[in-house]
Amino acid sequence: MKSWKPYSAVADLAECVSPDTSWVCLDGELMPWSAKATELLRKQYAAVGAASQSALSSSLSFLQQAVDRGIDVSATFNQYQERLRGFSGKRSLALREFALGIEALERFVAKEPLRHIHKCVFGILALESEPVDPRL
Repeated sequence: MKSWKPYSAVADLAECVSPDTSWVCLDGELMPWSAKATELLRKQYAAVGAASQSALSSSLSFLQQAVDRGIDVSATFNQYQERLRGFSGKRSLALREFALGIEALERFVAKEPLRHIHKCVFGILALESEPVDPRL
């Protein structure tokens, strides 16, 4: 990931602001979310996701054994199978949104035209409009 230089960003902003402007309000974080997110995803959230997927797979195995013994757990079994399939779709959407956000930031830092940056932003908005099962 390219490093972000705040001084160059402020200098770029100065070029965009009218000389008649008496004040400017900036909103930002000391550390951009994208710089923190990769490490958080890798160290904290990936383990939680892997554990939940493992627990769900174990539950499915247990339910399958119950079905094999003639115990009617089909409704629960089907619900768990559906949830396990839904995880991969939700994970895929999250990864694509994250990648588009990183791409938008890299394009911004590279001073590409705004229309190129907006393509990534609109891509994220389009992905967020994808239907996702609210039970996941």
